Amino acid sequence: MSTKPKKKKPQFWVIDTGLGGNTVGTYQAIGPFDSKQDAEENISTESSQDWLESCGCLRSGDRESWGDTYIILEAVRTVIPVPPEAVKMELQDVEWRPKP
Repeated sequence: MSTKPKKKKPQFWVIDTGLGGNTVGTYQAIGPFDSKQDAEENISTESSQDWLESCGCLRSGDRESWGDTYIILEAVRTVIPVPPEAVKMELQDVEWRPKP
């Protein structure tokens, strides 16, 4: 018997697209945060710290392209795969022919 899970409070995650993962096309998610505002504050805090710690040459130039692009995600579902208790194979009658 399956019961409907209780509604959980929202979770937000931040992806810094400048931090690639070990596999091409993967990124690391930072979080969870309780609100979108908390996620935004994390981006601001971390970016401020990066800017303060960078050398002067990295502080000059176009302000609009200084930092990485961030993506804020909201978790919509949390799941776990559950395998079947048993595997049942179906046998199908076929005409056998040797492979060429």
